[in-house]
Amino acid sequence: MDNNIQKDLVSARKFGPEHGFLKAVPVLFGLSDEALTELARLLTKRLFSKDSHVFYQDDRVEHLFFLEFGRIEIYKSDMDGRKLTMWFIQPGDVFCLANLYAQKSFANAMAVVDSSLYCLKRSDLGRFLLAHSELSHSLVQCLSVKLASYSTILDDIAFLNVTSRMAKILLQHKKESAAGQFFCELNQSELAGRLGTCREVVCRTLGRMRAAGVIDTKPEGKVRGVIIRDLKKLADYVQDS
Repeated sequence: MDNNIQKDLVSARKFGPEHGFLKAVPVLFGLSDEALTELARLLTKRLFSKDSHVFYQDDRVEHLFFLEFGRIEIYKSDMDGRKLTMWFIQPGDVFCLANLYAQKSFANAMAVVDSSLYCLKRSDLGRFLLAHSELSHSLVQCLSVKLASYSTILDDIAFLNVTSRMAKILLQHKKESAAGQFFCELNQSELAGRLGTCREVVCRTLGRMRAAGVIDTKPEGKVRGVIIRDLKKLADYVQDS
């Protein structure tokens, strides 16, 4: 058996599975095994099925969340059903820190796929931080990154047109197939959410890009989504806004 696997098994038996998960969470790097074990005892685990909500916009949130597996979408919405996707939470991420000290949540959190979360009560977090102040610095860094992301979203909405924002999203989410083909797996509903607009606008914008030879939307083999034909021209859309 591989030595690393043996070490992981020994650690799991000694500290429990929650400890192993927490040890891999970036924001918790630097905490001792004893501190992680103490934190693990404070956690409760919750499972969320696809399309179920962790919380809604304007809810009062009482927990800090750690995503064990799955994917969580953070988005804003209005009474007319319009939606703006802020970002996605990936395994190992911590989220809802800002909401803990606000009167209500500023956004919705929904499981995009079946997901598992570890939950830490606000009161328990406060006591843990008093005993382990070294974690405060990491949490402030985490908040700073989210604040910068929020600022970027506002800048894009204020200063970029829809075509430029679409191009930026396609570039940010591009992947490369085994055949060297660049593509974006986001569907039209997901693109609409990222843009904060409706599917009709997405369809028209993609149509103009397709007519210009920049992208295509027809599946090619195993590649699905938006196929990028010309990366340079796509980048030019962002620069020309």
